[in-house]
Amino acid sequence: MATSRARTFASTTRRRAMIVRYASAVASVVCRRTWSALASATRFASAACAVRAQRAGAYSGNRTSRLALS
Repeated sequence: MATSRARTFASTTRRRAMIVRYASAVASVVCRRTWSALASATRFASAACAVRAQRAGAYSGNRTSRLALS
């Protein structure tokens, strides 16, 4: 009976370690993808703002450079 408990404990410990490792890897991937999506959205928004500012400058008679806005 003691051998069976020891074996069960060892396999449970290994299983928990595997679950923790897997959960950690999944959390890292989710975090990376989230930050990547945010960075991409920020770049897109920045580009859209630059275009809007450039158009507004053109409409108001001011000259704005695209390079200066990026």
